[in-house]
Amino acid sequence: ILRPPRSTLFPYTTLFRSPEPPEGEPELVGASDTPIQLVGGPTSVSLQIDPQAHDAALAATGATTPPRILLSVEDIEAEQNPGTVYGIYVNLPADASPEVAESHHAGNVSFFGVERARNPRGDEHAHSLRTVHDITELTQSLAAQGEWDGRHVQVTFRPLGLIPHDHPELAHALPDQVTDADPPVTIGRVAIFYE
Repeated sequence: ILRPPRSTLFPYTTLFRSPEPPEGEPELVGASDTPIQLVGGPTSVSLQIDPQAHDAALAATGATTPPRILLSVEDIEAEQNPGTVYGIYVNLPADASPEVAESHHAGNVSFFGVERARNPRGDEHAHSLRTVHDITELTQSLAAQGEWDGRHVQVTFRPLGLIPHDHPELAHALPDQVTDADPPVTIGRVAIFYE
């Protein structure tokens, strides 16, 4: 079974499975209000963690801090794969350098299979895609830097270019050519869960 690091990409009928079963059902604690579209350039969405949902989720586990924090990018739909891979960043400052971007990096999302999800073959039902990232360690690191308050979350999607073989430090640099004319990808919701 394949498992990309700190990331899982699956349609609602699971494509990738985590090797360790979850200990309980994840609890939704915050979500974006409106869909966003990715068309080739950076795009951000803000959400707030609901204090009552936060407290209820912790009370259910008896913990004082969330054991795991999951970032879920949901209802991903497109008529065609734009061929662009996006980095997903949490609380990324404006005009961040590649080094700063790396310290806010939650994972990546590509859109392989998005056409088939929308127009499946045979007796399969159409569905959207979803990607889930464990951001527990990332939020702890950001909190230590004063960049995570546990309430306000900004999630930024930035296009990633090819990484030069001799310059791996440019992995999180914006590509030289950034377009706003990619075939659009709609993300229905970005959400935070505690598990």
